[in-house]
Amino acid sequence: PLDCDTASWTSATPPTPDVSPWAYRPGDRVCYRLTVDFPLDLDHRNPVVRDFIPPNTVFERFWGVDTATGATTANDTTIAEVHDSTLGSGNPVGPTTTAIAWRLGVDHFSDGDLYVDATAHHFEVVFSVTIAGDPRDATWVDIVDNLAKLTVQNSASNGGTTWSSRDQAGFTFVEPHLSLDKRSGTGDVADNVEDTVDVVVQGDVVPYEVAITNDFASPASPADAVYARAEAVEGWDLLPTGLTCADISSAPTLDVTGTLACLDPATPGYPLTGTTHDGRSVITFTIDAVDPGQTALLTYSLTMPGDLAAGQLLTNDAGIRRYRSSAPNTGGAAPTYVPASNIDPALAASANTGRADASSSVIAPTTTVTKLQQSHHDDGPVGTNLANATLA
Repeated sequence: PLDCDTASWTSATPPTPDVSPWAYRPGDRVCYRLTVDFPLDLDHRNPVVRDFIPPNTVFERFWGVDTATGATTANDTTIAEVHDSTLGSGNPVGPTTTAIAWRLGVDHFSDGDLYVDATAHHFEVVFSVTIAGDPRDATWVDIVDNLAKLTVQNSASNGGTTWSSRDQAGFTFVEPHLSLDKRSGTGDVADNVEDTVDVVVQGDVVPYEVAITNDFASPASPADAVYARAEAVEGWDLLPTGLTCADISSAPTLDVTGTLACLDPATPGYPLTGTTHDGRSVITFTIDAVDPGQTALLTYSLTMPGDLAAGQLLTNDAGIRRYRSSAPNTGGAAPTYVPASNIDPALAASANTGRADASSSVIAPTTTVTKLQQSHHDDGPVGTNLANATLA
């Protein structure tokens, strides 16, 4: 696990003001170190350091030699109080805190004012947050980085003017995001032509392909790509109603490391019992890992049944059940992602990320019935009922 007392530190500037050289994923710990150097020959009246925690992160704890304030061995200022800045003095810092305040100095004159005196002093604290989501999703704030502010006052005789300075530090947020594409076709390879349904007849061998893509593009360095890797990817590919594993003419294969199985309703371990998909045969698959920008392919072929009816539509449905990111730097469990509109009805209520499912259909040709009628009548001689008619 990441130890904030021995962590390496980086400034907010490389490579851009709001992107750090290292990437972080959901569940990770981010360590922050705040420092203030007070110069010689100036008394600093009522100095307060405030730190605004990035949105979608949660305050975890203080570090340093004083875990009640976060003060490190390098700190030589007097920390009079640390509290929840939003709630005000006397309110402790906790998991719901969004801003922390440190009041610094000593009340030399017993008048309620605190002073960091004219000898040079160094303020230094360390604390950590854990990441609950992407800070850049927070549209209600102007700055999504960790923002620290120092305020000090002139003496009352000089008007008590408040002066402030600030600095900020950001981090690169990365997480996996999977999308799925389902393809079928009557040629040598599966196609993916929108709004096109291939026509098949009895005995046709139809190739199928499921493409699983990690479409998160990491903005950080390539070394950070592992943080956006999708791991332990689980999915189902439901065969068209009426087709079974015996209709697979070319066995399912993956072009990445993983496992595959085709299960009919009577097969031990069949996962669809009691669901809305009960009765359909299914290819279950797991994929060890899909890196950012990578596409994993599941391919196989089905032979169309001999009892295929005219106009029969055969729809194949595939989807990702769940996947996870790599384990966070806290040593805790890796976050699990459950796509919306999940192909597994049992997971629908746990959805926490975008959809990753698709369908593909083929159809048997319909029977065309054409009826033509032609009738011709010639009047016979006056006074007769003779008629000529043809019917075709």
